[in-house]
Amino acid sequence: MANNRRFGWHSGTMSCKNARILGDLTIQDTLIFGDVSFGALAVKGRMSSGTKAGSAIDIDANYAYGQGHEFRWTISSWSGTGNSFDGQYIRAQSDIDNASGTMHGIQVFSVANASGIADLQGAFVQAYVKGDSTDTVGQAYGIHGEFSMDGIRSNTITLTTEVAAIFGRILSGKVNDYTKIHGQILRFGDMDGGSRTYGNGILIEDDAGTSGTSVLTTGLNISLACTTGITLSGAVTTGIDFTATTLALDSSRTNSAIAIGDRLGAKTITMAAATNHLDPVQINLSIAGVDPTAGSTINGIYQLITHGGATNMPGLRLKCADWNVVVKRNIQDAYVYQGEIDYTTNSVTVGGETAVMSLNMNCDSTVTGDVRGLIVNIYGAGLANASSIGIEVRTDGGSATLDEGIRIWSVGANTITAGLLFAGTVTYFADFDNTAGAENTAYEADANAATTIAGKVMINTSAGAKGYINVYSTPN
Repeated sequence: MANNRRFGWHSGTMSCKNARILGDLTIQDTLIFGDVSFGALAVKGRMSSGTKAGSAIDIDANYAYGQGHEFRWTISSWSGTGNSFDGQYIRAQSDIDNASGTMHGIQVFSVANASGIADLQGAFVQAYVKGDSTDTVGQAYGIHGEFSMDGIRSNTITLTTEVAAIFGRILSGKVNDYTKIHGQILRFGDMDGGSRTYGNGILIEDDAGTSGTSVLTTGLNISLACTTGITLSGAVTTGIDFTATTLALDSSRTNSAIAIGDRLGAKTITMAAATNHLDPVQINLSIAGVDPTAGSTINGIYQLITHGGATNMPGLRLKCADWNVVVKRNIQDAYVYQGEIDYTTNSVTVGGETAVMSLNMNCDSTVTGDVRGLIVNIYGAGLANASSIGIEVRTDGGSATLDEGIRIWSVGANTITAGLLFAGTVTYFADFDNTAGAENTAYEADANAATTIAGKVMINTSAGAKGYINVYSTPN
């Protein structure tokens, strides 16, 4: 017959071997296990606070510690543990299927229950390099999240939702300022007060330690509605850099570094019955400060394409920009490019020159083929229904006087063979119908015709011979 009598001791040391406790064991002081080499606590059941089902332990004014559970380990020798040690190892493993089950390796809550608090953190994890000595650290991660599978698998796992190494979620309620809620914060600091340049804020790379090669469908995907997709608000040397990127070529011209729609599918912009504006790309710079060194330049956009090397590519076409507008319905205006320079009410001195557009072509080497500073090509069967002008020069607005409508200028030792060249069918050399003070349809009778020639303009006639247009010093 079992003897279940209670016993107790009040002082001294009691040694037990293979003791079996059939009921509750209540310890009102400290329970100490022996030397780390021998002492251990082997648990074959549930561990919980308060009761077997679990209940909160009241932290009252008499509790003098800042932790509920505290485990500290100091490694004085690696000979026993080998080259790896975990301060705490927790593993939850399922050996049977459960289509509706949920399993956590560890679940941690930090709860502010109807109470305010200055700093609330679900978990605080830190990789800490302590002391002041010359040491070498290979890898250091504050948090290491990983999803892994056995590489020897021959069967395929079916993924029904999603997999991620790190998953974060915001479940918000009613707060005074929702803009203070962030999905992720990376904050850099320097403990000794120095100013250093660190590596990457976010680095996404292929794991060189695995045998395969990983390719992402999308490097960064923001599918949530955003006021601004990406904001760069610090001091930035280069906002977005594609220098080290290999841009892949293709036959359909769908690959690009930046895409807002593509050649195979346009980005649809739906207009509404109101005032609608959209600038898919905006660059708005305001120049301030002091006068810089002469020759300083600020470009809103800088583009350069260089065809070098030893290989000729006669099948290659180079364009810094390929702009197109397709019009299928009635509109007000259409411009492929509209440039404008506005001089305000301040008096401005231009040291060099100012132009809405400046086109320069440098032919230091021998060029075989057609060379054009500007090509205006207007064509199509519907052209007869429009008021068509190849190049229009006008002063629109105000009462300014334009010194020259068009200047054809040979500078220095350069020469121009033909100031104007007319080819094909040209009805008029010039049309002055809409110009005040110039003659076209009106003419003078022979008796009143001017006879004093002040000069003449040489032209190349259709026969290839020289011809002249006389310039008279008097109107008649």
